[in-house]
Amino acid sequence: MLVEGPLTALEALLNRQIEASTPARERLARLIGRSFAVAVAGPDDRSLRLRVEAAREGLRLSLGDAPADANVRGSALSLLRLLS
Repeated sequence: MLVEGPLTALEALLNRQIEASTPARERLARLIGRSFAVAVAGPDDRSLRLRVEAAREGLRLSLGDAPADANVRGSALSLLRLLS
Protein backbone atom coordinates (compact mmCIF):
# COMPACT_ATOMS: atom_id res chain seq x y z
CA MET A 1 0.00 0.00 0.00
CA LEU A 2 1.28 3.48 -0.84
CA VAL A 3 0.54 4.84 2.62
CA GLU A 4 2.73 2.41 4.59
CA GLY A 5 6.00 4.30 4.03
CA PRO A 6 4.70 7.69 5.17
CA LEU A 7 2.77 6.03 8.03
CA THR A 8 5.94 4.34 9.29
CA ALA A 9 7.83 7.62 9.03
CA LEU A 10 5.09 9.47 10.95
CA GLU A 11 5.09 6.80 13.66
CA ALA A 12 8.87 7.07 14.04
CA LEU A 13 8.69 10.88 14.19
CA LEU A 14 5.98 10.85 16.87
CA ASN A 15 7.84 8.26 18.95
CA ARG A 16 11.10 10.24 18.80
CA GLN A 17 9.24 13.29 20.10
CA ILE A 18 7.60 11.27 22.87
CA GLU A 19 10.93 9.74 23.88
CA ALA A 20 12.46 13.22 24.16
CA SER A 21 9.73 14.46 26.51
CA THR A 22 9.34 13.19 30.08
CA PRO A 23 5.73 14.43 30.38
CA ALA A 24 4.81 12.74 27.09
CA ARG A 25 6.39 9.44 28.22
CA GLU A 26 4.45 9.62 31.49
CA ARG A 27 1.16 10.28 29.69
CA LEU A 28 1.81 7.46 27.23
CA ALA A 29 2.52 5.06 30.10
CA ARG A 30 -0.97 5.72 31.51
CA LEU A 31 -2.53 4.90 28.12
CA ILE A 32 -0.75 1.62 27.32
CA GLY A 33 -3.20 -0.81 25.78
CA ARG A 34 -5.68 1.92 24.78
CA SER A 35 -6.41 3.00 21.24
CA PHE A 36 -8.46 5.38 19.16
CA ALA A 37 -9.30 5.59 15.50
CA VAL A 38 -10.14 8.42 13.13
CA ALA A 39 -12.03 7.55 9.95
CA VAL A 40 -12.16 10.15 7.19
CA ALA A 41 -15.25 9.49 5.10
CA GLY A 42 -14.89 9.76 1.38
CA PRO A 43 -17.18 9.43 -1.61
CA ASP A 44 -19.28 6.28 -2.05
CA ASP A 45 -19.05 5.33 1.66
CA ARG A 46 -15.31 4.70 1.36
CA SER A 47 -13.15 5.88 4.21
CA LEU A 48 -9.55 6.02 5.36
CA ARG A 49 -9.25 4.84 8.97
CA LEU A 50 -6.15 5.53 11.06
CA ARG A 51 -5.83 3.67 14.36
CA VAL A 52 -3.43 4.88 17.06
CA GLU A 53 -2.51 2.49 19.86
CA ALA A 54 -0.45 3.30 22.94
CA ALA A 55 2.15 0.59 23.55
CA ARG A 56 5.11 0.21 25.89
CA GLU A 57 7.56 1.04 23.08
CA GLY A 58 5.53 4.05 21.88
CA LEU A 59 2.63 4.77 19.57
CA ARG A 60 1.65 2.26 16.91
CA LEU A 61 -0.12 3.61 13.83
CA SER A 62 -2.09 1.35 11.52
CA LEU A 63 -4.74 1.46 8.85
CA GLY A 64 -7.74 -0.84 8.74
CA ASP A 65 -10.67 -2.03 10.77
CA ALA A 66 -9.03 -3.29 13.99
CA PRO A 67 -11.17 -2.46 17.04
CA ALA A 68 -10.43 0.75 18.96
CA ASP A 69 -11.52 2.06 22.35
CA ALA A 70 -12.75 5.31 20.80
CA ASN A 71 -13.75 6.13 17.23
CA VAL A 72 -14.31 9.39 15.40
CA ARG A 73 -15.73 9.44 11.88
CA GLY A 74 -16.56 12.31 9.59
CA SER A 75 -15.79 14.06 6.36
CA ALA A 76 -12.38 15.70 6.09
CA LEU A 77 -14.01 19.10 6.45
CA SER A 78 -16.02 18.18 9.55
CA LEU A 79 -12.94 16.66 11.22
CA LEU A 80 -10.92 19.79 10.47
CA ARG A 81 -13.63 21.89 12.11
CA LEU A 82 -13.07 19.93 15.33
CA LEU A 83 -9.55 21.36 15.49
CA SER A 84 -10.69 24.98 15.60
